[in-house]
Amino acid sequence: MNHRQLEVFRAVIWANGITAGAKALNVSQPAVSRMISDLEYSVGFKLFYRLGNRAYPTDEARLFLEEVERSFVGLEALQNAAQEIRTLSRGNVRISSSVSSSLSTLPAATHKFAALHPSVRIKVTFDHSPRVAELTSSRLADIGLIARVAEYTGVEIFSQYKFHYVCVIPINHELAELDCICPENMAASKFILPDRGYLKDNKSGVDILRLINPELIIDNDHAYSACAYAAEGVGIAIVDPLNASYFSSFSKVVTRPLSLPIPFVVSLIKAKGKKLSKASQAFAEVIDQEIVSVYESLGPDILEYQPPSR
Repeated sequence: MNHRQLEVFRAVIWANGITAGAKALNVSQPAVSRMISDLEYSVGFKLFYRLGNRAYPTDEARLFLEEVERSFVGLEALQNAAQEIRTLSRGNVRISSSVSSSLSTLPAATHKFAALHPSVRIKVTFDHSPRVAELTSSRLADIGLIARVAEYTGVEIFSQYKFHYVCVIPINHELAELDCICPENMAASKFILPDRGYLKDNKSGVDILRLINPELIIDNDHAYSACAYAAEGVGIAIVDPLNASYFSSFSKVVTRPLSLPIPFVVSLIKAKGKKLSKASQAFAEVIDQEIVSVYESLGPDILEYQPPSR
């Protein structure tokens, strides 16, 4: 017994005859008769009896048709499910993102993706980069969005973006008039530093720490809160360009490049060897668009942008 035999059997009954059934299926009448005969052999009872030139279903055939119809309903459900998955009308995307790379990029990307694919379920979690890598490696997250360059086991980078750190300056601060923040501009201003440890790992960062008056440094855990302090006029924040771009849109701060470049890297990761689902791939493309828009809004004078390496 196979699906084609059942399809022919169903068509012959609904078309009220072998000839009409063959025409509906666009196959020859002998081919239909042969498949009906093969199906009768498989089930072990007669499905049709002849009266004149017509074939009529037996009572056993009508009972059998009830089960055949159920199987076709199930098959149609499977076909519909495949269509929904293929067209992203159904699916799941689980994103895990490090806090420092989440504020500006991920909410905007989620909003756009949800508008394009409203039936796809989205789950977003936030954590530090090592934990994001762990969730991605164990396949509890489909995509990881992490900052910095680091080697994590069990994951692989499929898109990467290289920028430079920037200064976020209160709109009414005297340094807001400058096009670039140089060493000689740093001694007298109060600075908000979200990650002094990272600065110490970079030559330009070390040079900046030497130039800034240590008594005027405010240590802060996260880039987005450092930007918020800058927006309130507390001081100048040295942060990544993604968070800087988000706060620049509120017209309370301006963003300026540092003459001493400090690299900032954002990577999209997935479990090693895993192929992204259609929904996850589509979400990654929207994230890519959002990061590109940051580059376009702040410009090449501020950022060193490299297209994603897929």
